Amino acid sequence: MNGLKDIPKTWHRAQRQIHRMCDWALFAFVIPPYNKRSFYKEARRKDRSGMLEKGIIGNKEIIVTEDCTARSMGSGELPVFATPAMIALIEETAWRSVAAFLDPGQGTVGTKLEISHLAATPMGMKVSCRTELTEVDRRRLVFKAEVFDACGKVGEGTHERFLVENEKFLLRARSKAGNNQ
Repeated sequence: MNGLKDIPKTWHRAQRQIHRMCDWALFAFVIPPYNKRSFYKEARRKDRSGMLEKGIIGNKEIIVTEDCTARSMGSGELPVFATPAMIALIEETAWRSVAAFLDPGQGTVGTKLEISHLAATPMGMKVSCRTELTEVDRRRLVFKAEVFDACGKVGEGTHERFLVENEKFLLRARSKAGNNQ
């Protein structure tokens, strides 16, 4: 009789082991293994491109002062709005227009400009810049830019920026300084 009492105990033990194995087997086959790094990388990639869409508009106005003249910036001798100042205005307008749509720790850097400076603007006149995000290609952003003064259009062109992780970008830049010494 002693052997008969052990049968239910071992049966229950075997049943529990089978259940444990089946639960583990279900868990192992239902949830596929994944590479944690690629999973999070893909999630970040979706966040970046999902928030930025074509059509984001940026506007900024400045008054032409001595600081932004060709004479002051070294790009000429005349006291008129300098091309480098116009480029800086376009870049600032573009990055500020998308800054609110970026994740914390992200930023943009300018990589390409195709600008025409069409007319001179004298000191004291207001200059306004308008940018529009016209293309989003993963991390690449393309803006259409137009610059106006009170008399009409003084500049136009396109500006390209790239999305970056600020810390990674700065680490790479700093490493160049370390290699240069």
